[in-house]
Amino acid sequence: MEAELVSFIALANCYVYDSAAARELLEKCGSAKEALALSKQRLKENYLEDAEHTLRRAERSGFEILTVEDDGYPSRLRECPDAPIVLYKKGMCNLNASRMIAIVGTRSSTEYGAKYCEQIVNHLALCNPKPVIISGMAHGIDSCAHRAALNTGLSTVAVMGTGFDIIYPPGNERLSERISQAGCLLTEFSGGTPSYPYNF
Repeated sequence: MEAELVSFIALANCYVYDSAAARELLEKCGSAKEALALSKQRLKENYLEDAEHTLRRAERSGFEILTVEDDGYPSRLRECPDAPIVLYKKGMCNLNASRMIAIVGTRSSTEYGAKYCEQIVNHLALCNPKPVIISGMAHGIDSCAHRAALNTGLSTVAVMGTGFDIIYPPGNERLSERISQAGCLLTEFSGGTPSYPYNF
């Protein structure tokens, strides 16, 4: 089981910006290990070794590794042809909750915008079933949406544009800790991946 998980991580890292190709290989080969064997021309020798280090690093950081074949993987995301084949998750949030609502916005929000965001989340907290609030943990509206969700008892998911061991933006460490306790942190990027603009 662990060998197949390492193969999934290596394959994901090999095709980090081409998830559709990784999915296609998986479907064609039936397993991540076989997919790696078929894609040797693109696979650097150290990918498998790096994948083993990533697995240990994720475990030490408290991140669970979900593959596209796992029951806990977001079923709605799985329907996308370019869905990542591996996700790193920290927290207990159900990624297949019946109601999930994304709130994203400017990083330079006005006071009015932040208040309006809070009002929206406060109204959503009255819904039944209660929704899970998803955002990107960036400054501005994203952080506001997460905080409002936490303050009203809603579960929230922060989709990160960095590796699981890098909290971005700096200063959101406390917020990320609160999210991981009352929701989850989620990323497709392995440890050490910085905040490249195209990751967002």
